[in-house]
Amino acid sequence: MQRNWQLMRKTRRSLKALSKWLRSFTKTAWDFEDYPIEIRMQRMNPDDTELPKYAARIIHWPPMVGLGETGSEALDDLREAFARHAKDCPLPRPGTRVPISFASTDRISRFEALAADFFPPILGHEFSECFVSDESSLMDFGEEWQDYCARILLRYEVDISDMEPGNLVHIFERIEACRRAN
Repeated sequence: MQRNWQLMRKTRRSLKALSKWLRSFTKTAWDFEDYPIEIRMQRMNPDDTELPKYAARIIHWPPMVGLGETGSEALDDLREAFARHAKDCPLPRPGTRVPISFASTDRISRFEALAADFFPPILGHEFSECFVSDESSLMDFGEEWQDYCARILLRYEVDISDMEPGNLVHIFERIEACRRAN
């Protein structure tokens, strides 16, 4: 029975995406309402507060997700994520499959030795065991900003308090610049 339900849900999503894709040929520019959207409850246990209750997403566009305690909050969050993306990037045709793309690692890879030294004492992880891109920041690792600032100041004698959320490439550039100055 559950298998049939999953198949019906997948078919419904595909039909919604196909419908939006076909309609997209009647326009040359698309907005949020032109995309196939799905809102679903993702938290079944009411006592579990770590996971937002609802997720809204654009079908076939995996990273385009909004979260909230209600369906409308999740939809509003998705609408904001869409607007941020649309401001800086071209929009894919509604209903098409958008591949997941990862941020570049060109700049961070120049600091591999520093990152290997930095990660265990500052972040509590091994650099070689993490995916870190040029866009990664300290705040991606979930601790308090002041704690990161204090650990970096203590270990590297570099103040990064003005760099929140702490893009790792920028921090490594500052540490390297301070090393060259000394």
